[in-house]
Amino acid sequence: MTAARPIPSDATLSALLQGADEHDLHIWRPMQGDRPASVLVPLITGDGELRVLLTRRSPHLNTHAGEYSFPGGRPEPHDADALATALRETHEEVGVAADLVRVVGRLPRTTTYKTNYAITPFVGVIDAEPTWVAQVSEVAEVAEPRLADLIAGRQVHPIKRGDGVTVHMPVFPLANDHAVWGATARILDVLLARLAPIIDGVAPQGEPYEAVRALGPS
Repeated sequence: MTAARPIPSDATLSALLQGADEHDLHIWRPMQGDRPASVLVPLITGDGELRVLLTRRSPHLNTHAGEYSFPGGRPEPHDADALATALRETHEEVGVAADLVRVVGRLPRTTTYKTNYAITPFVGVIDAEPTWVAQVSEVAEVAEPRLADLIAGRQVHPIKRGDGVTVHMPVFPLANDHAVWGATARILDVLLARLAPIIDGVAPQGEPYEAVRALGPS
């Protein structure tokens, strides 16, 4: 049995996460959003494998009900910046205090096509095995999929946007017939493309993530 790779250092993660905000987008194209929001993409290292935290939004919410997302939301007047918003929302939604998160990078903004949010994603590392305290008014459940499993299960589906353009969108199946799609899947797609070189089960060149590798560091 091949030994698992050690968890990369913060410096390695930061280097891999760097890249231009504009890409040669073979898979999806961004639209311009005018409603600012930010999210934290939490990488969990507690069991020696890289996992990511996803929350399933409450089915009772007015927008994006039942969808998987990263913790985050709209800015409040007292937030110093977009990162402060993401960390505050993470604390409120899943109970992880800001001082438990080491922010190692930022990913390109992406847009929600129907609600027109322009989302800034920040990537943070959480070392300790967390005890999630879900905000039940917003969070129905928490998932912690392995990055390697997300890559292995990745699908691409053609959809027609509201402007009539057909684009190919990533979809990531989860357990119990759930799936990650939409803006969260697009953020996840770029994250996985950039971290693919250090994820177990991903070949250094090409398969099984060749299509998205074009979105990685330039």
